[in-house]
Amino acid sequence: MDNIFLSTLRDLKILYKLFAGLIFVFILVGVIGYIGIRGVSEVGESFEEVSDDAIPVLNSLVHLEHGFISMREEVVDYVIFGDGGDKREFQASLEHFREHKQFVIDKEGAEGGKWAELIIALEEAEEEVIRISKELFALKDAGALDGSMLADVDLMRDLEGTERVLADVLDERIEHEGQELINQELAVLATESSARISIIVFGVITILSSFVVGLFFARLISRPIQELSDVARRVGEGDLDARVNVQSSDEVGQLAESFNQMIVLVKESRAEVDRKVKAQTQKIVEQQKKAERVMRDLEEVNKAMTGRELRMVELKKEIQALKKNT
Repeated sequence: MDNIFLSTLRDLKILYKLFAGLIFVFILVGVIGYIGIRGVSEVGESFEEVSDDAIPVLNSLVHLEHGFISMREEVVDYVIFGDGGDKREFQASLEHFREHKQFVIDKEGAEGGKWAELIIALEEAEEEVIRISKELFALKDAGALDGSMLADVDLMRDLEGTERVLADVLDERIEHEGQELINQELAVLATESSARISIIVFGVITILSSFVVGLFFARLISRPIQELSDVARRVGEGDLDARVNVQSSDEVGQLAESFNQMIVLVKESRAEVDRKVKAQTQKIVEQQKKAERVMRDLEEVNKAMTGRELRMVELKKEIQALKKNT
């Protein structure tokens, strides 16, 4: 399978090899980008879920505490000033208190068991404030109570005691919910930190993978070119038996095949030239030998002619001598 894959890569055109490398890098970058975006999105969604759940709860708890305080203040104001508007404000505060109490009851129905203690405390506080307010309002309306006597009234002390009990329960619950919110926020931050670490790790992996892929494709492209260069050097040094062993069918493979064919043609041409040179050299040698024979024959003829001329001179001298004697 690996050989088939490598063979397929070798047969690709150089442009397609580079394109394949770029696609691989882009895929890695896309995966890293998706992981990073997904991680950040999950962190944001987690934080939104925590906020949507915890912040309304804390808001309702604070409103319950303030609502009870407002009811107590309206009772005190009516006892002191006797203004009917204070009764209406008390009723509005009571309705506001009941709205946020209902929110807690709904949470109890959704989560079960978590808010039971608080609901009991809210119900008791509501019953107590209604009971005490009715009695104080009745005493005020009957003229049996004024502002100067308020601090000594047992009902007022009962109301303040109920407020402290409810405040303690609400403060404890607010602190608990606040701590849960902090814990959830820490968990979100931990998730965010984990996402960042994952992005960094995968980023490093992407860089290393890109380097490895780049090196792989660089070797895939440069190796046959280097082999072609080595064979060209050997051919330049006279080794016409050297061949380029490139098995790809890309541009480099085609060039290598053409180069091998060129070497064969050069070798055949050189063999033909050597044959012709050898034949010409043999012919020249034979001509030289023939010329040497001719030169020897000429020398012999020359020697013969020279001897003949000398004999003629001697004969001429003998004839002249005979003429003088006669």
